[in-house]
Amino acid sequence: MTFKDGGANSVADKLKGLGDKYDKAVAAALFAEATRILEIAVPKTPKRTGNLRDSNYIKGLATGDNRRRRSVLVGFGGIAAPYALAVHEMGTDGKKIAWTTPGTGARYLTNAVDERRDKMPAAIAEDIKQHMS
Repeated sequence: MTFKDGGANSVADKLKGLGDKYDKAVAAALFAEATRILEIAVPKTPKRTGNLRDSNYIKGLATGDNRRRRSVLVGFGGIAAPYALAVHEMGTDGKKIAWTTPGTGARYLTNAVDERRDKMPAAIAEDIKQHMS
């Protein structure tokens, strides 16, 4: 980015614009990572009727001073969150569960996050870089 003659207000405006662009890039990068997590989690989510799989969501959050602290919430359940949590934890106590769909089971969201954990920093940084160019 170059700054030409235009005085202090012009430089300040450009810097503010850059900060706004960065905020949007971070939000988009976090949403993209949340999407990647769900791409792993949804197929591993137990499926009897499909309602649990369909209840997945991503919610963007802005908190802190000037609402510039960004995060995303990834989950399943919405108003059925207690059911989603119960299914998520089924079988973790050692009891054998006969899941109706092969390849699905407990900890479907936790396992997806664990699978992405080491890749997250680089993927988010790359997404931010792409949104900033």
